[in-house]
Amino acid sequence: MRNLAMAFCLWIFALPAAGQEPVRHDADRPEPVGEESGEPDRGVSPIRWMWDLRGGLFLPEIDSEFGGAATPYADIFGNDQKMAWRTELSWQFYRGIGSLGVGTDLGLFYRSGKALLEDGTKSGDGTSFVLIPMGLKLVYRFDWLQTTYHFPLTPYGKAGLVYNFWWITDGDGSVATWGTGDGGGKARGGTYGWEVALGLSLLLDFFDSDSAANLERESGINNSYIFVEWMYNKSDNFGEDGALRVGGAAWMFGLGVEF
Repeated sequence: MRNLAMAFCLWIFALPAAGQEPVRHDADRPEPVGEESGEPDRGVSPIRWMWDLRGGLFLPEIDSEFGGAATPYADIFGNDQKMAWRTELSWQFYRGIGSLGVGTDLGLFYRSGKALLEDGTKSGDGTSFVLIPMGLKLVYRFDWLQTTYHFPLTPYGKAGLVYNFWWITDGDGSVATWGTGDGGGKARGGTYGWEVALGLSLLLDFFDSDSAANLERESGINNSYIFVEWMYNKSDNFGEDGALRVGGAAWMFGLGVEF
């Protein structure tokens, strides 16, 4: 009977201990991640695409065709630079020592002026020149320093082909005409050529890594940049006589994202 009473007492005292969780040593605890760790969880989403929007002052080389003997573009639209816009989407098919991609871009340049009378003086009728370049190019970004050492500056280069749609309108918005009969036509067409660009981008994530981490988790955008690039467009149908030379050089500034 005494032995039974002692066993009953031991069982009663053991009940609270049985309801408690076992003691954990620090080595057994899982490492905190994400918000629990106090550090941003950047994730590992792959980078495949880059999109950018850029703009800069531009003056087409139309009058260069005449070697100084005539300046029809400057006479109607002036010889000062106006804003040109471009947007580009590129697919990065190689990532290693830098990244290599193929991209396409689309642009817009618009200039208005006053039409000329037969004696060369300006009339009261408005006219405009519209240029829409479309390009296909290779893009190389030397971002190895960024991905390896978190250096925020990345130089890059682009080269490719470009086709430029252009037209001139009358004051009523219709496409202008020139000449009469077989010797005339519509003031519209296209000029093809090549284009190169060199630039330098600044990684914005470098200044606020927490916001960059949140943006990547919520939208899939890996990196954000501001950049400056020098662009040269040589569009004259590869030296064809009589081609409207709508190319030129420009400094462009813009914003880009990788995703």
